[in-house]
Amino acid sequence: MAAETVKRQRAAYQREYRRKNPDKVRGYQIACYPKKRIAAKLWRAKNSAKLHAKDRQRRLSLKYGLTEESYSAMVAAQGGLCAICNAPPLNRKSTRGRVYARLDVDHCHESGKVRALLCYNCNAILGNARDSLEVLRSAVKYLEKYRYAE
Repeated sequence: MAAETVKRQRAAYQREYRRKNPDKVRGYQIACYPKKRIAAKLWRAKNSAKLHAKDRQRRLSLKYGLTEESYSAMVAAQGGLCAICNAPPLNRKSTRGRVYARLDVDHCHESGKVRALLCYNCNAILGNARDSLEVLRSAVKYLEKYRYAE
């Protein structure tokens, strides 16, 4: 018997069992869910730094073609400061609650080439301006026009 056929038969049996025994299935879910949830939470706490580093390396490699070493070399070459405002990166909170200070990789959206490392705010400025020199020049004119005497 082919493996695919066995999988289909097993899935059909499980569906039928769940349909016929909803109370047993629900009781098992209620009894086991908290244990699984606690175990998963403990596992994530133990392995999160390692997973985060692997995920970061994968994103750097796939999106920008950088290794962690080349990123570190860029940080060292820039003195750990943003290429635009020359300030160190601000502490930010990730979606998982981690606090970190890291420079973002800035790249050309047309060619995909990496330009430099920027702080979050400077990178957001370029992104929101869609890398358009006209938009940025217009923003500078706007700021100059409405600069209030101090």
